[in-house]
Amino acid sequence: MAKSESRLARLKAGKRNTKVVAFPGSDDQVALRPLTLAERQAAVFAAEGVFQSAGVKFDVATSDAYADEVSTQVLALALRDPDDPDKSFASSADELRRNLSLDEKTALIELYNEFEEDCSPRLGEVTDEEFKSLLSEVKKSPESLNFLNSSTLRRLALSLVSELATSQKGSGSTS
Repeated sequence: MAKSESRLARLKAGKRNTKVVAFPGSDDQVALRPLTLAERQAAVFAAEGVFQSAGVKFDVATSDAYADEVSTQVLALALRDPDDPDKSFASSADELRRNLSLDEKTALIELYNEFEEDCSPRLGEVTDEEFKSLLSEVKKSPESLNFLNSSTLRRLALSLVSELATSQKGSGSTS
């Protein structure tokens, strides 16, 4: 997406958003694409699968390793070929795990998190006008919810419930 686009345009673009960044420590490039809620969930489930297949139980002692594996799974889905964002950058999370240094992975996950926040910021940072426009868009095409973060979804849900309650009272309905 062009940098000149508004935050609202980036919010509504969802999965079509991409950003090409320098691969850490090199002149090579990699594209980033924000994940949908389903892809985020798939990354968590894949991390759990890695733990299960290794016979590792999730507990306090392994929680950092689990979070690290989730971030590897996220990167496997979010890193894209800069020449064709429909193609993955790496063949698998396992390939990333084998080939990324800790510093490279840390830099990439930070770049991804910043990009994701730019594409789906916390609605506390969105103007009232942007929020009203987003709310209108969600009403027209609910599938756009797939690309919003949890705090954004909560604010939208509260707004819709409040709007429904207000309209019911205004019509005399109490049910």
